[in-house]
Amino acid sequence: MGEIALQSSWGVLVALYLFLGGLAGGTALVTGVVRLKYGERFPRLVRFGAWASALLLICGVLCLLAETTMPLRAMQLWRAFTNPTSWMTIGAWLLVAGIAVFGLFALASTPAVTGALLRKKPETAAKLQKVFAAIAAVLGACVALYTGILIGVLINHPLWNTPLIPVLFTVSAFDTGIALVCLYLALGKPTDDAKEEQAKMTGLFEKCSVGLIAAEAVVLVVLLAMTNGAGTVGGLSVWALLAGPLALPFWLVLVVCGLAAPLVLELLQLRGNHARWLTVAAPALILVGGLALRFLILYAGLPLSL
Repeated sequence: MGEIALQSSWGVLVALYLFLGGLAGGTALVTGVVRLKYGERFPRLVRFGAWASALLLICGVLCLLAETTMPLRAMQLWRAFTNPTSWMTIGAWLLVAGIAVFGLFALASTPAVTGALLRKKPETAAKLQKVFAAIAAVLGACVALYTGILIGVLINHPLWNTPLIPVLFTVSAFDTGIALVCLYLALGKPTDDAKEEQAKMTGLFEKCSVGLIAAEAVVLVVLLAMTNGAGTVGGLSVWALLAGPLALPFWLVLVVCGLAAPLVLELLQLRGNHARWLTVAAPALILVGGLALRFLILYAGLPLSL
């Protein structure tokens, strides 16, 4: 098969937004669930996750705005009420709400802030943090889903225009969110009174990650099979990934490093091997795979005009 030109209308900045937005949403979801399930037993983890989700989403939105020809006008999209059913408008509302709620969750998780604003009222601070944690978890899932919907509604690209793209990106977002939290836990030092509970929580994260990696692999295979049967352009997109110009990063970075290797490492940890390098390598590779997935799907999304 001859040379083909990869998709180039949407470039590096959009791929970074898709990754950072998904990672922010996944991290907010995981952190919110940790706060709701474990209460105030992991304050440093909750503080890290809350701030990370807010800052990651801000960076992702800045990447998306920088890709537009009129970023200042794009910043006002969330104020557009003339077409409330447009996914662009809905997405803008989600991103603004996400930044606001993730930011409030982060502030409510910072003792220096709550101590200054709510002096001698720790119960109020705890209640506010719990409320923001619940809202952030829901919004995190919605933000993660939207990263897939953003390109999934573009009917001119067979690889993107399928309900499986939002599913794939959402599953990957949840997995990368867990990975970032696990990486923080692996690099940090647990408090003595929470070591046993942290070990149980980490084990639960590992089980969830194994399931999510398996689900991501299945959705990816089904997506490629469906796209391959969706006409000539769809077949070219799949060929670009499996045997064409994107084959090396697809097989080496995504399949081997991003899916197979972390799956094996997570299974080793579940069997009782908790070597430090395993607890660091597995989530790090998941993050690499999540980034590679967005770049590969974006550049392989050939338009029908081809």
